[in-house]
Amino acid sequence: MLPVSPDRCRQALAAFVFSPRRISLLERLRRRLRHAWLLHFSLILSLLLLPVGRLARADGGSGFTLTGTESTVSVSVWASEGMMGMESDSSRQVIANVQLNTWEVWTDAASGISEIRNPLRTPIPGAFLNFSASGDGLVFPETGNTDANGSFIAWFTMGSADSRFTVTEGGSGATGSDLFRNAVSNETWTWDHDESNIAATLSATDSTDNVPNGETRSVSAHVEFSTWSVYASDLGNTAIGYSGTSPAIGAQVFWTIENGDGSVDPGSSDTVGSGDAVATFTMGSSTSIVHADVSFAATNSTVATLQFTPAGVEETWTFDHAESSVSAMTVSADGSTDALDPGAQRNVTAAVTADS
Repeated sequence: MLPVSPDRCRQALAAFVFSPRRISLLERLRRRLRHAWLLHFSLILSLLLLPVGRLARADGGSGFTLTGTESTVSVSVWASEGMMGMESDSSRQVIANVQLNTWEVWTDAASGISEIRNPLRTPIPGAFLNFSASGDGLVFPETGNTDANGSFIAWFTMGSADSRFTVTEGGSGATGSDLFRNAVSNETWTWDHDESNIAATLSATDSTDNVPNGETRSVSAHVEFSTWSVYASDLGNTAIGYSGTSPAIGAQVFWTIENGDGSVDPGSSDTVGSGDAVATFTMGSSTSIVHADVSFAATNSTVATLQFTPAGVEETWTFDHAESSVSAMTVSADGSTDALDPGAQRNVTAAVTADS
């Protein structure tokens, strides 16, 4: 191979790089890259903006699909200096937080198993709060509105005995409370665990008694979601510290007839913002019991029932025939009937009474 000088190499490289053909190739490549970047960005944006329907999302081959979302309003109460061992007439700052809790419910159609995913907690600003205390404990102020972070600061003053500090959110009726312990007790209290439960009641828009056959009633299931914290002491005692109750929004209610020939429609419905789910009951000819199976947050369930009784049967009467019978008869004479001479005569009268 013949040796090539460095100058010759530089000239050849410059001719290739700055040749019109090379410039044209670079320009086409630049355009393709720019077009590919725009296409990639548009694809990502379109995926982010895809609508998510009730059954629109699947969990890549695992069998779980998004079957709905649930939410509830919660109120939490927190004292930065703790709730135990307060001296009488001493005061502590209490922080109330109001938030909207939402989550997705994913269900496996094959097994019926549901699980909670993507929980989200959002502060609720401007929520109206009422403050109260049991016993002779004092709160200040008695009302207030949460700030932009969903919080409000109040003050609690201990009385002569244990007192429960309660916060109620005016819009949803959700409550939160904490138990403040007086220092007369030498027990040391620590948080042990949290618990939750739901309660459901059924009611009708009209009377449930003497319902005519075929008549309808609107039936409502009201569901409340309650949470509480259990505290344990060094002496082996337990007490309920924080507790809260709010309407269960998004609870699933499955309607059936427990007995009787009435009917209920639809077969299932979800509770709305008030914690209520509605169905329509149609009366049959016998006593019927509406049965509601309620589930919430995939871990809480309960049942509730409501009884409907049918109206009495109205009889229709028409004339058939007349009957009569003798109910009494008396006989009397127009004179004495004692010691009569032979041939003596008396007029005898028979009085007959008949019922017809």
